[in-house]
Amino acid sequence: MAVKERVLFLLDGVGNPHNVGAIARSLAFFGWRSLILSDHPGQAGLSDAAYRVAEGGLDHLEIYRVKELRRLLMAVKPGIEVIGTALGGDPLSLDRLAQDPVPKIILLGHEETGLSKGILDVCDLRLTLPGSGALQSLNVSATAAILAYGLQGPT
Repeated sequence: MAVKERVLFLLDGVGNPHNVGAIARSLAFFGWRSLILSDHPGQAGLSDAAYRVAEGGLDHLEIYRVKELRRLLMAVKPGIEVIGTALGGDPLSLDRLAQDPVPKIILLGHEETGLSKGILDVCDLRLTLPGSGALQSLNVSATAAILAYGLQGPT
């Protein structure tokens, strides 16, 4: 199974439609085929702003919505590895994750507060992109772009 068939990107509480559009654009640019949006009350939907920023990216993705995210994540384990992006997580090798045959869900959370504790508690791994330390974190859409590129495997 190709990496793009066994890794799913899921947004949980990404509240800015511009970020949703930018994430969709990056996923489509790198050849990913889907994006999942949670039912988090703060999750931005597919507004005109999201479509405008996506610049056609949303037309290349199948968009799914999931209700009761925590319950879903508990139900897919142990067959699917749940990875949450979070400050203070493990700086994992994206090459290793791309080559690992276990299916994965990559969770991206709210721009300021990240993933909720309840969702992080369900994660098998917490992934952090290591930086220089000059800033605490990247914008969620920049993180998604790096992950979309790094997890696609050999090009």
